[in-house]
Amino acid sequence: MAVTVPGGGSISTGSLSQTTSTNLANVIQTLDSSNLTFATTPATTTTVSTSTDASTISSGSTQVTSLSSSGAVNFSGQTGGGTQVVVQSGNSAVDLTLSSGVNNVVATNDANNTVYTSNSNSTVVAGAGNNLIGTAASGGGNSQIITGSGSNTVVAASGNNTVVAGGNSLIGLGSGNNVVNASTSTGATVWGGSGNASITAGTNSTIAGGTGNTTIVGNAGDVIFASYSSSSTATNTITAGAGAETLSAGASAGNNVFNAGSGNDLIGGGTGNDTITAGTGNATLFGGGGNNLFNFGTQTGNAAIGDFGTGDTLHVAGYTASQLLADATSQTVGSTTYTTISLADGTKITLIGAALTANNIG
Repeated sequence: MAVTVPGGGSISTGSLSQTTSTNLANVIQTLDSSNLTFATTPATTTTVSTSTDASTISSGSTQVTSLSSSGAVNFSGQTGGGTQVVVQSGNSAVDLTLSSGVNNVVATNDANNTVYTSNSNSTVVAGAGNNLIGTAASGGGNSQIITGSGSNTVVAASGNNTVVAGGNSLIGLGSGNNVVNASTSTGATVWGGSGNASITAGTNSTIAGGTGNTTIVGNAGDVIFASYSSSSTATNTITAGAGAETLSAGASAGNNVFNAGSGNDLIGGGTGNDTITAGTGNATLFGGGGNNLFNFGTQTGNAAIGDFGTGDTLHVAGYTASQLLADATSQTVGSTTYTTISLADGTKITLIGAALTANNIG
């Protein structure tokens, strides 16, 4: 059995000890389930066991380290452009610093470990412990980080990274263009950065985009913010999944796209011109500032638009302006108008705010 490593080549489990071979086989299985790449040709490997290594690993060659020590482990002095594979054996926790002079593949045990990837291209597969995994603050390489079932903290500060998160994870993104798949996690927290990001959330998660363009797919019980920054003018797309979710533009001033799901969703736009599409559940929608578009397809659930304004537009698939106006009933209480539109399929859309006119129907 062999696994492709950054920089080319592959590693066979056949040349390792039984314990290390088992750990590496688990890495291979994890990489395979994450749709990463395999090779079938084993590479020539050298097995060492140390807590400090400044060796030269020439380009195209691979060094495999079976790591049984604990505490601080420093490989930052390694050079040569080759590939360092670290397979952690035993039960001890380590504080591992990798080198930017080589490509790295790391498999941790189930202890609470710390892995710093430096500026390297790295693949880190964490065990079931509570791990801290971080890249360099700037100029970082492109890393693939796969966490286990523990409460992990991942700081992808720079570089274009892919994070596959399990457990209850805290994930912070930086300046790179990052992909986060936390679909199997519960209670994860993800904060976007200045780069573009694609985030798939698990259940009961809290997600906030940064200042880059962010695409977020939610899940049941999630609270999702397009951005935490009032200076953000990015265009974000947020799609709810099954179950009740809260989608908010947060502090964003950008033109955001919100797609409700099958649950009872609460969606709030920001100060930009937002597009909000109702789903099959019962939704409560707020456009916020700007001139907003509210989209309704067929077989949607009942929906209430809490702040329908004179600059907003209502679009219902298959209905003309005259048909919608004919299906609408209105009453005014004080200065607020309540308009209810009853569609042929039984869907009811309630507008609270400005009166519905032909000019507001798209």
